[in-house]
Amino acid sequence: MASFAFKALDLAGVPTHGAIDAEDKQTVASQLRAKGLIVIDIVEEKPTDIGDIFARFKKVKSDELTIATRQLSTMVSSGMSLLRALYVIEEQTESDPLREAFIEVRKDVEAGMSLSEGLKRHPKIFNELYVAMVAAGETGGILDSTLIRVADQLEKDDALRRQVKAAMIYPMLIGGFALVTLFALVAFLVPCSRRSSRTSAATCPRSRSSR
Repeated sequence: MASFAFKALDLAGVPTHGAIDAEDKQTVASQLRAKGLIVIDIVEEKPTDIGDIFARFKKVKSDELTIATRQLSTMVSSGMSLLRALYVIEEQTESDPLREAFIEVRKDVEAGMSLSEGLKRHPKIFNELYVAMVAAGETGGILDSTLIRVADQLEKDDALRRQVKAAMIYPMLIGGFALVTLFALVAFLVPCSRRSSRTSAATCPRSRSSR
């Protein structure tokens, strides 16, 4: 048997949550309905794995966010409901942090929040500009076209970052070479010249005089 966390509403609309041990989600749903509860969400609780702990610290790549945003825009523009589109994004997203963020956003939307309000709760993934543009699209009723512009902006930002990194490579190489040269001078030539000035015999390497 596995443990399942659930969220539900009673007949008065009061939210409730908890955990039930059962064979599968269908069994949990049947038990909740038998108690007169309206099921909102059922999630299987998995034992904590060290890999999951490290996955929480992974950053979402800009191209992953761009692809997910374009996919969301395509589904919304095709007439798919926002909740259904978010479900599909959850299934298709390979990045664990991004998938978890979309799961939380979908749950917030199911609870009555707008998409922009759900995104705003994940500032490490969706920045202020992203959230502001989505909010404007929701207000104007043009969410699908707004998401396309958001994806375009993400691509432009990513291209600019790559250009800046490429422009910094040459100065960094020159600076590294200069540091190595300076270290060699300080470590070898300076001590050698000091020893030569204190002793009559030459201690530093020098060319042989012609006989």
